[in-house]
Amino acid sequence: MSDTYKRQFILDLTDDDTRAFYDKCQALGTTPAELLTDFVNNYVDGQYSRGSDERRLANEYVDRCIYRFDDDPQTFVQWAVEYGYIETLRDIIETMDDARGDIDYYTSHPDETPADGEIEALQADIDGGQAELTELHNEYAADQRNRPVQSFKEAIPALQAYLLERDTAVSDHDGELFTRHFYTVPQAAALLQVHENTVYRWTRSRSITFYKIGQQIRIPADELKRMKEERLN
Repeated sequence: MSDTYKRQFILDLTDDDTRAFYDKCQALGTTPAELLTDFVNNYVDGQYSRGSDERRLANEYVDRCIYRFDDDPQTFVQWAVEYGYIETLRDIIETMDDARGDIDYYTSHPDETPADGEIEALQADIDGGQAELTELHNEYAADQRNRPVQSFKEAIPALQAYLLERDTAVSDHDGELFTRHFYTVPQAAALLQVHENTVYRWTRSRSITFYKIGQQIRIPADELKRMKEERLN
């Protein structure tokens, strides 16, 4: 079974509602955190769900009260999550980001010569990813029927923002950001609060430890810990 960790989410509540929430939880012999944790586990059919009836009731509550109806506009990200494309899109975005970073580095460092065919291969990763994104966006648009369609220009930045927010939420718990074994360049840049090109510059100068899987750069969590500690000192 997977380990559990403390997570932080921001709730928008009035002072009166917050006081009432605490009081109701106290009367039940629980805490706000425990109540919300139970609800989430039941809603997502988590490993600590309390049972089939609880899962059904949690989903019925959401279906009844929150947040969109079938004829409401659907964003590209909502569609991708609903139809199971979100991890595919994440892989595409990461591959394209890594390739763009490599090309940008070579462009800004003309004294360094890429291997034969490397630039062409990197551009092929970008072009191939763009084609895959376009194909999936077209499929999304076709599924919307008479509903408004989020444009490709709006959809991709929204997708990138969602993935960064989600991945940061997954990684940031118990006061410890670095919970994965390896991170992509965009993730490393976000965690270290630097520009992606800065991370690429570190990889080129070998001032940071990294590995390459095909054309994709992966940076060990221990190395990011070291870099963050150095920047804080």
